[in-house]
Amino acid sequence: MKRWMLARSLMVAVCLVGGLWGAWAATNAQEVEEDNSLESAFVTPHEPWGKGWVAGSARTLFFVYTGPYAGTWEDTGTRVREVVELQQRFDLPGDAVLFCGKGDNWVFHGLRDGQERAEGLLETPYDLYMIAGFSFERLPAKIQYLILEKVAKGAGLVCCGRPAKDFMVQRRLVEPAPSALTGGLPTLDEKRAADYVKAYTLGKGRGVWLNYGAHSVGPRHTFSWRALTEYDYWMALVGRAALW
Repeated sequence: MKRWMLARSLMVAVCLVGGLWGAWAATNAQEVEEDNSLESAFVTPHEPWGKGWVAGSARTLFFVYTGPYAGTWEDTGTRVREVVELQQRFDLPGDAVLFCGKGDNWVFHGLRDGQERAEGLLETPYDLYMIAGFSFERLPAKIQYLILEKVAKGAGLVCCGRPAKDFMVQRRLVEPAPSALTGGLPTLDEKRAADYVKAYTLGKGRGVWLNYGAHSVGPRHTFSWRALTEYDYWMALVGRAALW
C-alpha cells in the first residue's frame, strides 16, 4: 500500500509540474511586457560617465538579441543586464525589445505579442534606436521602415556588432570620426577607439556602427578579471555613440 501511495504521489507531482510548466512556457501580452522590462534595483560599481549630460537625456529603444531561440522562452544571460549597466552610466531612459533566432528564422520574444508590442512602441518617436548583438536586416521589413523613418527625421541609430549594411555605406561615412566618439579613450589590445567606430549621416539623423563581436551592447568576452576592469571602457564607447 505504501508503495502504491508513493507511486500515486509521484504521478500527481509530475502532472502538477507539467501543468505549471505549460502555464509558465506560454506567454501573453502582460508577461511579454514584464520580460522586456529594464527595471532593476540592483546597482553595480560603475563610472557614471554621462550622467547629467548638458544636452539632457536621450530616450532610447533597445533591440536586444537574446540568443538562438524560438520566441517563447529564452535564457538571456547578461544581455539585457548590459543595457541596464549602460543606463547606470548614461542618461538613456527607454524600453527594450527582445529579439531572437538563427539562420532564416528570427522572431520577437512572445512571437505575435512581442511584435505587436514593438510596433506599438514605434508609434512614439525615440531619440535613439540601438541594435544590440544582431544584424539590423534581421528585423521585419515593417520594423526596419518604422525605425529608419524616425532616423531620417533626426533620430539616432547605433548598431552594436554589425552595421545596417544597406544604409551605413561609404557615401554616408563621416571621416574622420568625430572626436566626441573616441577622443581621450586609450588604446586597448593594440587598437585605438577609432578602430571600433564608424559614424554616418542618415538623412537628418546620425548613425554609428560599433565594429566588434557584440554580445549585446558591448563586445563578447570570456570572463576574466582583466575583462572586468575593462568593462567601463566599452560602456564609455557605447555611451558616447549613443549621446552623439
